[in-house]
Amino acid sequence: MNNNIVSDLPEKNEPCVCASCGETFGCGAKFDGCWCTEVTLSEEATAEVAKNFDGCLCPKCLNAFASRPSMKLIYRDGTTEIVLDAVG
Repeated sequence: MNNNIVSDLPEKNEPCVCASCGETFGCGAKFDGCWCTEVTLSEEATAEVAKNFDGCLCPKCLNAFASRPSMKLIYRDGTTEIVLDAVG
């Protein structure tokens, strides 16, 4: 699927405005399924999206979250920290 061209989305998608960038895109959540179910997000990225946005994200923004590197740090005392945009 070409995530850069919104017109490639199936016709039965409903117009939606991206909660991140304001771009209009097609959302199929109210139909048989949406393109976004094919995007794999890390647990950390999923938490970040849920924390910062109330609505759906467009393909460009959702894929940007999916490709962000992240790292889970586990400290000796058992506490953990998630670092997004981590570079190893």
